[in-house]
Amino acid sequence: MNMKNYFSIVLTLIIAQTVFGGITGKIAGQVIDAETGDAMIGCNILIEGTSLGAATDFDGNYYILNIPPGKVAVKAMMIGYSTIRMTDVEVAVDLTSQVDFALSTEVIEGQEITVVAEKKMINKDLTASTAIISSEDFELLPVTEISEALEMQAGYVDGHLRGGRKGEVAYWIDGVPVTDVYDGGTVVEINKNAVEEMQLISGAFNAEYGQAMSGIVNIVTKDGSNDFGGNASIYSGDFVSQHNDIFMNVDEIDMLSTRNIEGSIEGSIIRDKLFYYINGRYIHYKGIYEGQRRYKPHSLVLIDQDTSLNYQTHIVGSDWVKDSSLVSEILGPNAAAYFDTVYALLQSAHPDPAGDNEYVPMDWNEKLYGQLKLVYKLSPLSKIKYTIINDNVDYQEYDRAYKYNPDGILTRNRNG
Repeated sequence: MNMKNYFSIVLTLIIAQTVFGGITGKIAGQVIDAETGDAMIGCNILIEGTSLGAATDFDGNYYILNIPPGKVAVKAMMIGYSTIRMTDVEVAVDLTSQVDFALSTEVIEGQEITVVAEKKMINKDLTASTAIISSEDFELLPVTEISEALEMQAGYVDGHLRGGRKGEVAYWIDGVPVTDVYDGGTVVEINKNAVEEMQLISGAFNAEYGQAMSGIVNIVTKDGSNDFGGNASIYSGDFVSQHNDIFMNVDEIDMLSTRNIEGSIEGSIIRDKLFYYINGRYIHYKGIYEGQRRYKPHSLVLIDQDTSLNYQTHIVGSDWVKDSSLVSEILGPNAAAYFDTVYALLQSAHPDPAGDNEYVPMDWNEKLYGQLKLVYKLSPLSKIKYTIINDNVDYQEYDRAYKYNPDGILTRNRNG
């Protein structure tokens, strides 16, 4: 074989490896004898409800990888010793949770001791400036959207992180980048009830999170489990304020102006192998800003000044007498025939040029969200995950220039 063929064969064996964002955590620790303090060799460590586990080495140390984020129960077992079960062990993405055990000699056969884990104030392996928000935190926070939770974190303001530009924040969902290359935002907005853990990394992040300058928003969504379950919620309401001089028509209360319906179900198709999680949401958000439909986009307005220098607006086509008078002032006494022709054209093109003075929302959005996630366990250390998310939003952005012509504002759409 000549060198040319050799290099050709070597080149065909090169495999490109795709780097994904972190979506799992790690548990590590040591198991010792409670009486002697000696390391215990071969002690079994199991995570309840999963097939994940490990055995201690010659120094009593162990570690378990690929653990989904959230709270888990960890059990230490060895023949001749009491089983210890530690609950509420919190696992975070890309971090290591330290769980140590001290086993005592078994006095009563089958004896089990349950211990509730306490969250450490300092994470020793946290090398970057990171804010971690778990699913339990989302339940406690007074927020309805992911963006509201991000706004509560230090250094994050309206998509800008620590003074950086809006497009310099990278967004990841389940290890896949979802940053919009057009404006630097996120392609989809995850429903907060579908989030297992969210991390806001604002400095010194790892190389696996490429193409980011200011920071990372890393979101891990919920997986299904063997236990069938689900939840549903509904709410509605309106804004209340005494400042109707600032917020037009805010004193008119409609408890269905903002309405939200959402729900989710989860379970297993094949027990211990194939799991599913489904989430859906519909929300119509009215917004605080309203306008009054005094004019329409096609309205032609003239400014009339009377003898006392008071200015009044007049919509052409809404009053034949006033229209005729104004046109006569501009074109002279011979304008009657010309005006009749122009007025007839106006009436045929726009028969109702004036608005109806109704109050119209100008900062609203209507969203339809759906998510399906399938997880297949190939082995205790590997999974295949398939996630499809559809985020369809129609919305308007308030513009004070259209306060009395709200129909002239653009209606926008975002479909991710």
